Amino acid sequence: MATSKLIATALAAIATASFGAAAITANTDAANSAPVLAETASAYDFESYIANSGGQDAVDECTGGLTDMTVVGDYIGKAYYPIHNYCGGRPILELEVGATVYIAEVGEFTVVATHDVLRGDNADALAELPGTVLIQTCHDEGDGMRVAALEAA
Repeated sequence: MATSKLIATALAAIATASFGAAAITANTDAANSAPVLAETASAYDFESYIANSGGQDAVDECTGGLTDMTVVGDYIGKAYYPIHNYCGGRPILELEVGATVYIAEVGEFTVVATHDVLRGDNADALAELPGTVLIQTCHDEGDGMRVAALEAA
């Protein structure tokens, strides 16, 4: 029985690391003692944390959290936090105006705008977006990126 609980806990940790912000809990199915993973509902449409800081190399580390890209942030005067869609950023593609976002140790936010840009576009287009924080991920195909502009909730 203890081994089953240990396996369930390990699977929950792997699932949490693999699926990013969604909280995963481990349960044991009483009928067959098999571990069962159940997703815990979140109060936010997207949750993450600041995993590191730097430029594109830091984003490419694929840590599962956002990168504080100060090079862009300093230029446009807003915090700029990108994340690859395959490293935990995919939910950003679904965010709409009014959605709620939580970034650990940064705060709670509301999405006030979303904007698609092409990779390589000038960062000046981002400076025109409302809000104080921008989170960004790439679309699954093509050269497009989705940027969600956030304002403190």
